[in-house]
Amino acid sequence: MGKFSGELKKKMAQQQLLDTLSYFWRTTQQQEIDYVENRDGEIHAYEFKWSGKEQSRFPVTFTKAYPTSKTSLITPLNYMDFIGN
Repeated sequence: MGKFSGELKKKMAQQQLLDTLSYFWRTTQQQEIDYVENRDGEIHAYEFKWSGKEQSRFPVTFTKAYPTSKTSLITPLNYMDFIGN
C-alpha cells in the first residue's frame, strides 16, 4: 500500500503542478518513514499500515531532526483523504 499510494500522490502532484518534493527517509540503523513530502516549505511524513488497528510511532531521530514536521498514519480507512490532500 505504501509504495502505491506514494507514487499515486506524486503523480497527482505533478499533474497539478504542485511545488512538492518527495522522499523516502531511512537511518543507518534502519529506522524509516515510508513517504516524506516537502510541500510549501512544510515537511509531511507518512507511515502506511494495512490495519487500522496498528499503532505507528515515528522514529525519535526523525522527530528531533524535524520537530515542526507533520506526521500521519495512512490506512485503508483514510488513504483517500491522503491521496486527495
